[in-house]
Formats: sequence, C-alpha cells, structure tokens
Amino acid sequence: MNRDPYSTPNHVALIPLEPPIVRYVLWGLAVVIIGVIALPAPYIFAWAFRGTGVVGIFSASSSWSWFSEMLASPEWRSSIVYSALLASGVSLVGATALLLYFYSIRYVHPVIERFTYAIIITPIILPVAVYALSLRILGSALSIPEALLVATGHLVLVIPLQFFICEAAQESVPDTMIHAGTTLGASHLTNLRTIYFPPLRGAFGLAFLAGWFFSFDELVIAAFVIDTPLVTVPKRLWDAVNRSNDPYPAVLAVLLILTFACAVCLGLFGLFLNRRINSNSGRV
Repeated sequence: MNRDPYSTPNHVALIPLEPPIVRYVLWGLAVVIIGVIALPAPYIFAWAFRGTGVVGIFSASSSWSWFSEMLASPEWRSSIVYSALLASGVSLVGATALLLYFYSIRYVHPVIERFTYAIIITPIILPVAVYALSLRILGSALSIPEALLVATGHLVLVIPLQFFICEAAQESVPDTMIHAGTTLGASHLTNLRTIYFPPLRGAFGLAFLAGWFFSFDELVIAAFVIDTPLVTVPKRLWDAVNRSNDPYPAVLAVLLILTFACAVCLGLFGLFLNRRINSNSGRV
C-alpha cells in the first residue's frame, strides 16, 4: 500500500536537525551580547543609590536621597512629565499610523508601496542634526509652536524603528482573510477592529514601548529646537553636564529601567491572562 510520506513519521526524519553545538554557540553569543549590554548596569545602580557630588566617589551607605531630591525639584518634575507625555503621544500616533499604513498597502499598487516605504526609511539615512536644524529654521519662519516641532521631529525618528517591529508581524495576516471580509460587506473599520488588529496587538504594544523609550531619550531634536524653559529630560541633562556632577543621569536610568521592567511584567501578565481565558473558553 502506498503511503503519503508527509503523513508518516518518516517525514520527521527528513527534516535536517541542527547539531547541538550550534545551539550552544548561539546561546553563548546571546549571553555575551546580553552581558555587554548589561555591563554598565551595576555602576549605574551604585551611582544612583550611593553616588555623591563627585564622580567616582561613593558614599558608605545606599539611600534614595537623589531620587527624592530630583522628584522634589519643580524643574525636573516638569521635564519628566513633559518627556513622558511627549513620548506617549508620539509613540501612540506612530504605532497607530503604521497600523493604518500596513492595512492600506494591501489595497494599493506595489509601486506606491515601494515609494511610501522609501519615504518612511529616509530618516535612517538623513543626518538627524541636519533635520533638526531644518525644523528650527522652518519653525522660526512659520511661527510653528515649539512643542509641535519637537513632537514632529520625534515622530519622524520613531516611525522607522516602529516600522521594522511591525513589518514582520503584519505579514501573519493573509490578504485573503482581509479581502474576504470586504467582499462579504464588512467595512474597513470592521476589518481593522476584528480581523487585522487582534493578531498584531503584541507587535503594536512592543512598537509603542520601543517608540516611547526612544522618544523619551532623544536629544538632538531637543537640543536644536528647544529655546524655552520647558525642556525635555535629555535636554536638561545636557544643559547641566558642565555645571553639575550629581548622579541625576544614573537616577533617570534606574527609573527608566524600572519602568521598562514594570511594562514587561504587565505585558507578560496580560499574555498569561489571555491564554487562561482562551484555554477556559476552549474547554467550554
């Protein structure tokens, strides 16, 4: 009797398996990369909790004094709130615009898709200083509000990063499913809400998170555009770099690390709840 080779266990044997040494090498490279990235972390935490007004000189005990001093300062509070709101708005707008972009290109000619792709990745090859200077000149000529110029600059820089995060994920939604919904009478809004967005929620959240941290830490645009007392956190750090040796950079780094850890924990908790809900509904 003839058997379908793809329906028998013999098909499994035809799949080439990588040698164990390859996995060990990849794990070793991953550990090295993570170690290099995390190398400054011990010094950052030591500087934030035990730092003094002299760089490299630590106090005998740890304390939250620098955290409380920073958060008690009206200038630092305004900068932190300004940067957080700016990063949230820019990242949300960028991720949402990309979601609509990736959905829309399913209905356009490939030439238009390539043209828009080239526009999106242009900021990668354009020097940021040149773009920031152009924003400053344009804003002065047209009397554009400073906050709008900063938000525009951040958005242009954030979108390419979010683009590459979302690009691979959106390929998981087949064109046939989207066009089938349209053929059956569903509006584009319904298609977006019920078919296109649910599989991309994870990528959308990751794009928002990456865009938020990138925008919060952006300095070049702020340095060229901002002239008012209301400045972003990176601009305030830059302005004080020659006047103070206080461990405020380390304090901010610790706060951002803790924020990132909380965001990851919330994301994992949401994923856990989603799987529990799906498993319970499957049993019913």
